[in-house]
Amino acid sequence: MATVLPQEVIEQRFNEIINLWQRYINLFDKAIETEQYSHEQQEDFLKLQLDITRRAQLLRIAIPENLFDVWKDMKKLLLQTPTIDVLKKEAPIRLSNFRSMWHEVSISLKQKQGQLNAALQEKEEAKSKRSFFKK
Repeated sequence: MATVLPQEVIEQRFNEIINLWQRYINLFDKAIETEQYSHEQQEDFLKLQLDITRRAQLLRIAIPENLFDVWKDMKKLLLQTPTIDVLKKEAPIRLSNFRSMWHEVSISLKQKQGQLNAALQEKEEAKSKRSFFKK
């Protein structure tokens, strides 16, 4: 069941999750490329995963007709890459697989954003027509 949120809020939250998802791969790459990482970087990585999870769960609830169905793929990647320590111990082929998973989700997010915008616009147009005929 979709929660009623203003269209602007849904669009804003969707843009936020896309930006967070991009930030995730940036931190991922930075962690892999550097020899040492700080406790602060580790905390940023964990906080980012939490932010992504929160936004994704909100979108799953708020977006109508299950248009936000990429959470399962996002969750799979987040669960397989829980910390920088884990990333540092992974074989290069697994790191490549993680990047591929990230890329696939990224493409899906953009597609879902387009579908959501179309659905929200359609809903707004239908609402407009109904109010026009009520006059």
